[in-house]
Amino acid sequence: EVLEIVLEYIDGTSAIIGPLYIHEMTRLRPKGTANPYLEYLLAPNEWVWYRYRIRNPNPEKEVLSIVFRSTSAESTVRVGNVIHYRSRVKPLSED
Repeated sequence: EVLEIVLEYIDGTSAIIGPLYIHEMTRLRPKGTANPYLEYLLAPNEWVWYRYRIRNPNPEKEVLSIVFRSTSAESTVRVGNVIHYRSRVKPLSED
C-alpha cells in the first residue's frame, strides 16, 4: 500500500482514495482484494504494467485536479498514461 489519490474539486473540497496496493511491475501477482487491478499488460521489455480503476466518491462534484501521492519512503511508484476520464452524460430536461 504505497499510493494515495487525491481528487480536488472545484468547490475547494477534496477526497482521498487509498492507500492503494500497487504491484511491483517485474512480477505477476494474482488478483485479489488487496490488489484489485482490472488487467495487466506485458510491455515489450517484459515488464508488467497493471491497470487500475478508481471511482469518484462524489460524482455530483466537478473534479478540478487529481494528485498522486506516494505514502512510502521505501518505494518509488511509477504512474504512466494516468487518466482516462469517463463521465456520465445527463440528458437535458425538456421543460
